[in-house]
Amino acid sequence: MDTTLSILGIIGGGIVGFFTGKSFGSAGTFGGADASFFQTKPGSGGFVEGEVLKKKMKGKTFHWNRVGTPPAPGSWFEIRPKSGASILEPAIPSGLNNVYADVKAGTSNGTVYLYELWQVLANGDERRLEDPEITVSEM
Repeated sequence: MDTTLSILGIIGGGIVGFFTGKSFGSAGTFGGADASFFQTKPGSGGFVEGEVLKKKMKGKTFHWNRVGTPPAPGSWFEIRPKSGASILEPAIPSGLNNVYADVKAGTSNGTVYLYELWQVLANGDERRLEDPEITVSEM
């Protein structure tokens, strides 16, 4: 009986893990996305302090998930190119708790994309929070 329950628990955990790793109802197909959390902490002037926990992401589809201190009401986060044109689709991905992006078609594997995480307040004020990178590659 204990062995049977253990096996059922492992199977059940696998099923739950599979479905919680998927992004149902999103604008794109982000099931195979390389993902990172960006952690927010209390800041000043309506801004939070933010840090992307996985500094180097790889792949062609990406997901950033906010954890920590909620930002000021009406504000959101954006992924912006550090310099040059964006290789992401949408060009400036944005969101409050989740930000999703794909790499534009035709972008070569091995391309390193430097980006910045920004917070934009409801009144239009904005602040750069972090500047990690993406490497375009097959997963």
